[in-house]
Amino acid sequence: MLTLALPAELETVRARLEQGRPLDPDLARTVLSHPDVLAVGALAEQVALRKWGRAAHYSSPLRLPLSPTCSEGCPVCAALAEDAAEVHLIGDPLSLEDCEQRLRALRERRADAWIAGLAPAHVARLGDPPEVLKRLQAAGLDALLGSDEEMFTDAGRKVARSDVPDALSIHEAAHRAGLVSTATIRYGPSIEGLLDQLLELRAFQARSAGFSVFAAVPEEIETGSHLARSAGGYEDIRMVAAARLILDNIPHVRVPWTALGLKMGQVALSFGADDLGWVPLDPHVKQFSHPATFLSLSEEEILRLAAANNRQARRVDGAWRPLSKETP
Repeated sequence: MLTLALPAELETVRARLEQGRPLDPDLARTVLSHPDVLAVGALAEQVALRKWGRAAHYSSPLRLPLSPTCSEGCPVCAALAEDAAEVHLIGDPLSLEDCEQRLRALRERRADAWIAGLAPAHVARLGDPPEVLKRLQAAGLDALLGSDEEMFTDAGRKVARSDVPDALSIHEAAHRAGLVSTATIRYGPSIEGLLDQLLELRAFQARSAGFSVFAAVPEEIETGSHLARSAGGYEDIRMVAAARLILDNIPHVRVPWTALGLKMGQVALSFGADDLGWVPLDPHVKQFSHPATFLSLSEEEILRLAAANNRQARRVDGAWRPLSKETP
C-alpha cells in the first residue's frame, strides 16, 4: 500500500484511526469540511482497503411485493423464490399477520435464504415496534431495509421517509430481536446537521452493533415534473469518504448507484466504499423503481466497473456470505 502524504490535520485523523480510536467531534468536523476532498478520499480508501482489501461487494436479491400488486400465488415468484439466496419484501406493508404469513411461506421454501424487509416507519405503522419485530424475526425476517434507497414504490417511499418519533429506538428494538439493519442518511450541499447525525450513528452502533451497512442518499428537489439532486459530485464522494472515516464501527459503506449514477458509483469505490448494493435482475424492479433515479445495470456491467477500478467484484447475500468466485 502506498504511503500517503497528507495535510497535518488529516495525519492526525489517520493516526487516530490506526490506533483503533474513533474520531472526536473536532476531527470528524475536519473530515467533513476539509478543502482537500481528494486527500480525505485517499485516506478513506486506505481504511477501506485495510478492512476489505479490494473487494467490491454486490448482491442480486429477489424483490417480492408486500402489497397485492401481483396475483396471489404467482408461479413466477414462487419459482424464483426457490432459487433466491436473498429476498427483499418491498412496497406497502399489509397487516402484521399478513407479513408473518408471507415470511413463513418464504422460509418454508428457502430455509437458508436471507430475508429483509420493511423500514422503521413501516414497522411503527404495524404496531408496538418491539413486539412487531419479535414476531417478524420469529416468522423468518433477518434484517430491516433502510429508509430511502431500498424503497421502490411512491407510497412506500413516502412512508419510509416520513417522520418517526425515534427511528433509532426501532433500530435498537430490531437489533435486540436479533435482526440487523441499514443505517441511512439524506444529505445535501451543506454539512450542517450531518456531523451530529454521523456521530449519533457511531455512538448508537457502539452500543447495539446491529448496523451492517451505511448508505448516504442525496436529497432530491422537486423542479416541475422532474427531480434534481441538490448535491454535486464532490459532495457525493466526500459523504462516502466521511462515512468510512467517522463510522469506523459500521462494517460496510454502500454506494447507492441508482441515485449517484454509474460513473460516480464507480468513483466512490476509490473513496472508501466497498459495497455496490444490488444488481436488479428480478422482474419487479422496473415496476417499482422511480423513473428519475433508476438505472438498468446488468451483473456483467457491475463486474466490468469493478475490474476497471482494480476491484474484485464479490457477490454476496445480505449477510455478506460469498455466493460466487471473485473476479481477477
